[in-house]
Amino acid sequence: MTNGSLKACAPRMRSPHSFATTLVEMAHSLEFAMHHLPALTELSVKKDHKKRAEFLIDLSDRFL
Repeated sequence: MTNGSLKACAPRMRSPHSFATTLVEMAHSLEFAMHHLPALTELSVKKDHKKRAEFLIDLSDRFL
């Protein structure tokens, strides 16, 4: 994802690189929590990677 593509989706976004970095970091953090800190996320029950992706997409849609 590039700065241009985020700007195209949300022209008023002031920090597209930070947003993209935050999404990547959340994906990594959720993966770790799913396996090692299950009390921190509802995704731990089935360790469903598709649900994690759906969660991040939904969060992005709401923000954008």
